[in-house]
Amino acid sequence: MVEKPLEHEQEEIVIPTGEIVAENVSEEVYMAQYDADFHEYVRGYVIKMSPVHDTHDELTRYFAFLLGYFLDYTQIGRIKQAPFVMRLEDISRREPDVMVILNDNLPNLKPTFMDGPADSCIEVVSPETTARDRGENFKNLKKVA
Repeated sequence: MVEKPLEHEQEEIVIPTGEIVAENVSEEVYMAQYDADFHEYVRGYVIKMSPVHDTHDELTRYFAFLLGYFLDYTQIGRIKQAPFVMRLEDISRREPDVMVILNDNLPNLKPTFMDGPADSCIEVVSPETTARDRGENFKNLKKVA
């Protein structure tokens, strides 16, 4: 006999923020039709990403340069930058601005995506993406950590 979860135990359905361009999309369809453009995938939703602002680009390149130099010098890991996808279970396909993948985690680094959480992520928060960057993305990472 299968017990039904109590009402307070049912998972809350949360629609991601941002401009949703498609719903009920499988991972395979997302990777085939949307991944080449500037979109992200969250629980079947395809979200159009905002254009990159000059300040955002400068900060991202600065962090990537510093971390990249350190990782090249120490040989303890690798760095990836958006638009490189980070696949978190079946929850999402996000593109953090900067990802650090340490050597122990390198087997999860695939040619076109990171299969699972990176060891560290940097997300440069823009005014128009605050809710997503400080809310949804952070909660999704905590779920898989």
